This record gives sequence, C-alpha cells and structure tokens, in this order.
Amino acid sequence: MRDPQELYAWDPEGLRRAQAAVAAPDAAGLVMLYHFNGFIDAGETGAQLVERLLDADGDAARAEAGDGLADGPEPDLALELGLDRAGEGDLPSGPAAEESPDAAPTGEDRPAAAGADDGAAEQTAATEQRLPGVVVARFDHDRLVDYRARRPAMVFRRDRWASYEQPQLELRLLQDATGQPYLLLSGPEPDVEWDSFTAAVRQIVERLGVRLAMTFHGIPMGVPHTRPVGLTPHGTRIDLVPSQPGLFTEAQVPGSAASLTELRLGSAGHDVLGIAAHVPHYLARSRYPDATLVVLETITAATGLVLPRAAHALRAAAAATQDEIEREIAQGDAELVAVVRGLEQQYDAVAGAEGRRSLMAEPSELPSADELGAVFERFLAERDDGDEGPGQAPGR
Repeated sequence: MRDPQELYAWDPEGLRRAQAAVAAPDAAGLVMLYHFNGFIDAGETGAQLVERLLDADGDAARAEAGDGLADGPEPDLALELGLDRAGEGDLPSGPAAEESPDAAPTGEDRPAAAGADDGAAEQTAATEQRLPGVVVARFDHDRLVDYRARRPAMVFRRDRWASYEQPQLELRLLQDATGQPYLLLSGPEPDVEWDSFTAAVRQIVERLGVRLAMTFHGIPMGVPHTRPVGLTPHGTRIDLVPSQPGLFTEAQVPGSAASLTELRLGSAGHDVLGIAAHVPHYLARSRYPDATLVVLETITAATGLVLPRAAHALRAAAAATQDEIEREIAQGDAELVAVVRGLEQQYDAVAGAEGRRSLMAEPSELPSADELGAVFERFLAERDDGDEGPGQAPGR
C-alpha cells in the first residue's frame, strides 16, 4: 500500500483554523460528518444533507448582504432560521482566535468603515465569506476517480470548450448556528485505492482529534411514505441513537468507501456512527427530503450540533414533496395505490400502539440476507445504467 499522505494535501489556512478550533479552551473535539456520492443513496438522502449544510453558509452570506433576509424577519423567525450573527463566521470568536493576529475577520469582527479604507480587502473578505466554510484538506481526484466510469461534465460554447466540472473530494471546516465548528468530508466516492484512502482519513481524524465520525445515506425499503422514516444505525456508537428494531443479524452487501472507512476507524478505536434511512422503494430514485430530515435530526441529537437552517429548508422541501407524491398517486394507476395501501396495512399491523417501531407485519416477511444483497446489487446496476444519460451530473 502506498503512503496515504500522498492522497491528500492540507490547506495551510484551513489546517490552522481547524487546529485553532481543537485547541480552544472549551473545545470538546471536532465531529466529522462524511458522505460520498456514488454508492447507494436512496432518495438522495446523503447528497441532500451535504447540499443543505454547504448552502447554509451561502444563505448567511446573502442575509448579511441584505438579500431579503438580513433586515426583514422578526427576531423569532431569525432565530428559527439560524440567522444569529455570531454564527456566520468561519470560526467562533474566542481565545484561540484572539491569539492569532492574522486570523481572518468574520463579518461581525470587521469594522464597518473598513470598506472606505480598503475596498479591495473588503471585497476579498466578502468573497471568502460566501464560500461554504473553509477547505482543510483536498484529496487527489486524479488518483481516486475513474473518469470513464462517471465522466465529468464539460461545457462547449460556440466553437470551443468553455469549462470543466472538476471532481472535488474535500474536507471542509464549517460551523453550526451557535458557532460550534465541525468537519464535512464530501465528494465523489473513490473508485480505487480504498485501503490507502481509508488510511488517509484515519490520519486526518487523528491529526485533528476528531471525537466522532458520522456517515449517512438512504437505503430502499418496503415501507410506505405515509409513515415515519425508520433508521438502521451502525458503528461503534449506536448508543447515541434511540434503539431501533433489528431487521436481520447478518447480510452480505456490496462494499463502499464510506463503509470501509467506518470499519477501519472503528477497528482503530475511534468512535464512529453510521445512519441508514429507510426510503420507500418506489421513491428510491427520486429526492425524498423526509429521510434527509430524519437523518439531520439524528445527527443533531447525537452530536449536539445546532443546524436550524438545514432543518428549516428540509421541512419545507419535505412538505412540498409529500404534497407532490399524493398528487401523483391520486393520478396514478391502481397498482401503485394498492402497493402503498398494502405497505401501510403491513406497517400498522405490527406498529400497533404508539411507540412500537417494527416495520414488518410478520417475521416470515423479513428479507433474507441474500434478498437484501440482491436488492443492493440491482439498485447499483440501475444507477450505473443511468449515469451516462444526458444531463446526469458526475458523481450524482
């Protein structure tokens, strides 16, 4: 195996900020969330959450720029949306930040008259603040991504190539609404060198003193969209998640870089937690924000992170999606309606009184390990067949 350090490079400024966050007097260690596009992600559960977390910084920047959010909302709505000015910089202010004279100022720290004195500097700071967090490390996509398996998009304009959508597998330092920093590792799933890649992630976890690593995605299940989203937690810290019914004791399924990362980190003694949300199988290839919202709520409960922006956006998207699903079912064929109603009856037959969580009506109807593996294989094959379609985003 090659030296894992060859697979990634630290960003000096990002590393400095991450280390400052770890060294802060009240720091309890960083949480690292990670999700890779390319494996099973029914309902785009993990992909949606990554988008929402990265978009939160853009929303904050637009609010500060006065794009309809900064001056308009009443205080209680601003609090619900997480528009607290203290939570908009790259890192919370505190002793660690004050001890570094060259630390980049946040929007609150920067004097109002700075633009008059140095317009260029203010413009640069504003541009930086619009970026989703700060990059801490970048992985070598040329080493890890098979371009012919999932070709990056390129734009042809008139008589020449205009742009290239370069794959980006990056570790970013973000912060929640209270100013608590956390890490997000996201991008395309590595196609090769999984052992070196997972070893590299372990190096990063140990260098930055990560206290908990969490991964998340969606899996297709025979459940109705009209009932609560179920979860399958896994890893070394499933005690952080409310107890869930076990659907099986053992199953062999296709591997993934995220799963191997969890295995390797757990074997090395690090705390890891994985969340698989149960997405109705008839919605597995569509966006299903209900599942993403449940995953986000589980993450906040397990980590203490406060992420109201993402939660608010997902609640709105989930309500709209449920309305659209009901409209489509009402206009659809009788067979689909019968499937949904049958799943509802199966769910309710076992759920019984409020508080029971089993999703299957009869033990005999539980999927076997071979059946579950076959579903995973089929889902991956269908996804690969659709990757080459027009307009398909790379790694999505």
